Amino acid sequence: MASAVLIADASNFVFHATQGACSHTVNRQGRIAKAIHNFVDFTHHLLNLCQPQRITLIFNQSMMTDFRKAIYLAYKANNRRTLPVELRRQFTQIRLFLRLGGYLN
Repeated sequence: MASAVLIADASNFVFHATQGACSHTVNRQGRIAKAIHNFVDFTHHLLNLCQPQRITLIFNQSMMTDFRKAIYLAYKANNRRTLPVELRRQFTQIRLFLRLGGYLN
């Protein structure tokens, strides 16, 4: 099914990718790469399924400075911890992968 535009919350994809089936995916340096692997796999599957002419991937930069937090102070206050270092590194690698693939400016 071809669609003209696909708009996706990439941050949500990354967080869900940490819950994927691969329990201990690591890169050549021995660092955890589970979110990267599952994000790339899921995104590849989604692009093949939808075959969009254009794609927009959106990342939440910070839950602490989110405009929704300014409007409603309790926004997601019950379950947000600081981002683990390994996941923060994987976000950086995912953005690099998308930039090199021409999906991110």
